[in-house]
Amino acid sequence: MLLVEDDRLSQRLVSMILTQAGHEVLVAESVAQGLELLRKNPLVDLAVVDNQLGLDKGWTLVAEIRHLNYLSDLPVITYTESRDREVVRRYLELGVQGFHLKPYKAETLLAELERAHAKGRRERLIEPAESACRRLKVSREQYAGLLNTGAGAVEQCCQTIRRLLLSSGDARVAIAFRSMVQQLRQLGVHIVDKLGAQAEDELRRGEYNACTDTLAIIDSVAVFLRRRALDYLALGDSVVSGVPGGTMAPFGRRDPGSGSAPAVGPSLGAAPYVRAILARPVGSFGAQALRRGVAAPFAGGEPTASGLNWTNQPLAAGWLEAITWLDGVESLAEIDVVAALEAVPGYGPTIEAVLQRTGVQAFNHAGRVDWTLAVKKLGLVKAAIFAGAGRLGRSGLGGPLPLAPLRQHALTMLLLGFEFARLLRLTHPQKIAAGALARYLGLWITAVNDPLLTALTLARAQHTPTSQAAEEEVLGVGFGVAGAHWLKAAGIGADALYQDAARGESTFAASDVTVAVLSAVDQLGQASLLGDPVSLNAVAEALRFPGHALWETLRRRGVELAGEPAELVELALPMAKSAVWIAEEINQPRGAA
Repeated sequence: MLLVEDDRLSQRLVSMILTQAGHEVLVAESVAQGLELLRKNPLVDLAVVDNQLGLDKGWTLVAEIRHLNYLSDLPVITYTESRDREVVRRYLELGVQGFHLKPYKAETLLAELERAHAKGRRERLIEPAESACRRLKVSREQYAGLLNTGAGAVEQCCQTIRRLLLSSGDARVAIAFRSMVQQLRQLGVHIVDKLGAQAEDELRRGEYNACTDTLAIIDSVAVFLRRRALDYLALGDSVVSGVPGGTMAPFGRRDPGSGSAPAVGPSLGAAPYVRAILARPVGSFGAQALRRGVAAPFAGGEPTASGLNWTNQPLAAGWLEAITWLDGVESLAEIDVVAALEAVPGYGPTIEAVLQRTGVQAFNHAGRVDWTLAVKKLGLVKAAIFAGAGRLGRSGLGGPLPLAPLRQHALTMLLLGFEFARLLRLTHPQKIAAGALARYLGLWITAVNDPLLTALTLARAQHTPTSQAAEEEVLGVGFGVAGAHWLKAAGIGADALYQDAARGESTFAASDVTVAVLSAVDQLGQASLLGDPVSLNAVAEALRFPGHALWETLRRRGVELAGEPAELVELALPMAKSAVWIAEEINQPRGAA
């Protein structure tokens, strides 16, 4: 529901009434803000409009709504403190559903919302899932995959149309619009019919800016389709999947025999870190870069007393604390998670940006994040994931070492690992998130304590058959083995899951699922970090193959998938892109140099 009201107390009252009744409320304070929210959320069920909005009148907004093809049938109710007949007449002529005198009353609002639902506007714009499944003869899980593929098609069509607007005639643009409409019509997404007709009309009139605005509205529909797809998989509260970013439709011929992803080596994601380190004078790394042989951190494949002391470095300790925090999420109380979020320096603007972009409403009357409400909206575990990511992302930011690329990778892995585990319906997805951090613990602690040799190791890995060979050649021990030792020394390594995650191998039947999932997450995350569509599509193509090692492992362990591998990959691709975006927001505070 959209509430357009400039009185803060009334905003809060109406939001509380409807939120407690299980509805989502979007709040605007002006006509302009109301129109902007409707562009981003074209499937709003009801608009509640105050008559007096600063110097503007509510009927200005209602008139704008009635002129827009895709909103012309939106139910609107208005509230006023005036009994003026002229005011009543204006609204009635605009076809409002209800006209009420203030103050707001719960029973009136809920009754009006029920009336709006009964009119079936949304059902006319998007076919209900049950009906679509019967018509298409598919399951809900299969329909979720189709919706997500449809969302990707919408985004690709919009990109194509934007390019055509710059270089081609109106005829080719109109053909592209009709192609998109036809694709979505098969899924029962009829709102795109209306938006496509509106865009074509704008083209005929030469209103290219307006046509571009309509494309942005269609992008919003694509985001809605992704959210609805996740709803059908009982993952409707997913955060990382809500950020617009697009996916890729399969292209090219698939090789049915390719059971593993192409090489996107672990050294590839660290390339920016390697370049940053090797570009600096050796002396800037301190004495440990020159006297490493005096107090070797490893001996015979195990950390020495000197190596164990490396975990006392604040940045290294912060990584271990993040793993411990995630592992113990289920024992936390709401107040613990709220306090943890509040304690992250300057975290408010970051969480605010993420929540706004993903459509989660958790703001106070001043428009700032209400941490308690945010935890309730996100859920305890998801909020704890953000708290852990914030702790890690803000630890030592601005220090002398160029650790941002490694931290960006870690945060992407953490967020994507959690959401991918939920997509696969694995129990304890927060442990997969903690395992994502454990997977690169050895690399992180070594990078913090000996950045020069870490960079040389990663650079050497570009020219050896395996990254582990390079690590053993330069350091005398692999990062994975070192990480497992450090986990054990910190008291976290008792769980075989984390030991296996750190080593990247499986010695226990219970955790080979974790290693297989983290391997897939790593490939998706690194390809997304590279920002190269070809690399990401190559990883996705391999994962779409039902015989991929990931799916074989899950089947062998009795994990029941929520859909076919290709459908799950289509849902995972935007998750990967969104995880990169959110990780960047956490890693680089807004306003930071």
